[in-house]
Amino acid sequence: MCVALKGGAQSLATRALSHGNSAADSCYTVRVSAKGIRRDISRGRRVKAKGAFRLDSSQLARIIAEVAIDKKAADVVTLDIRELSVIADYFVVCTGANARQIQAIADAIKEKLDDLDTPSRGYEGGANSGWMLLDCGDVIVHIFGPMEREFYSLERLWSGAPAIVYMQ
Repeated sequence: MCVALKGGAQSLATRALSHGNSAADSCYTVRVSAKGIRRDISRGRRVKAKGAFRLDSSQLARIIAEVAIDKKAADVVTLDIRELSVIADYFVVCTGANARQIQAIADAIKEKLDDLDTPSRGYEGGANSGWMLLDCGDVIVHIFGPMEREFYSLERLWSGAPAIVYMQ
């Protein structure tokens, strides 16, 4: 399940649960027409698709979050920073329990991007450092270890950004 929330990311899970959300479901419903026009039904946006698989940044962020969840990442949050910064549209922030899981999450995301023919612009850090950053163009992925996630607290730093919390 994912819940769109305005404001700071402090106690997001508590607020999400207080809205009565408990089942896992999709945030976005996307339909592709024969002409390659995608319609993000929940937002009513149209995106001209290059081929059949052109994704806008919100769809890409959602797919990346789902891949992280499939690899058992904890505390997956997507921050919509379009109104706050020009460096990206979304941050996807998640936590891996150890270096091996951090690397597995990053590898799975890179593999999914390759499957979608969406180029990754690079990465910084390493699994052993406790923080990996993947630059996916309009979406930047931060994969933290538990201590690093608490120390850097990106949700607090970007507290003005609307957040989507994924409950597992």
